[in-house]
Amino acid sequence: LRQVDVDGKETILKTIAIDCSGDNHLVITPIGSNGDFLLVAGSYTLANAPFAVYDLLGTTIASGNLKNGQTTLQLGKEKGLVFVRVSGEEVTLEQRLVVE
Repeated sequence: LRQVDVDGKETILKTIAIDCSGDNHLVITPIGSNGDFLLVAGSYTLANAPFAVYDLLGTTIASGNLKNGQTTLQLGKEKGLVFVRVSGEEVTLEQRLVVE
């Protein structure tokens, strides 16, 4: 990057790249209409992290570990609002999901 000031003085600046691939977020996508969902953690630090799905009363509906940052949630009989939590060493992510 080259910057030229009003007085004509030129400065060459170092290029800096930003890697956003480690952004922490969860993506939950329905698979068909039978209550299955694809859960993807958008952070390499959560590649094999444990996950849990809770209902409004805090009861664990499903749990396990992600494999390569993703898993399939099978919530066929569950209806209503549930919470999905993925817990890594550095970060814990939680997202609400409405199952119809």
